[in-house]
Amino acid sequence: MDGESGLVADELREVPGVLSAEDVTGAYDAIAVAGSGSMQYLTEVILPEIRNLPGVTRALPAPVLGGSTRDGETGQREQVAAADRAA
Repeated sequence: MDGESGLVADELREVPGVLSAEDVTGAYDAIAVAGSGSMQYLTEVILPEIRNLPGVTRALPAPVLGGSTRDGETGQREQVAAADRAA
């Protein structure tokens, strides 16, 4: 990444279903938490939206296994997606 041009979290937050997103350092450029009723919805609807963001080269699912992963209002499970952006 070269400065601010590589940051993607603001764009991730605009994707329907994404609850939060943060730019990170390390193996990925950003981590997003998404609300999804199923892994199928995450992989067939939310991840393609993330992959279509300009410069995103890959987005990978990582289901949350912890006990506090259900939204009390919607009952949706939270899932995590990691995204990389082209340098």
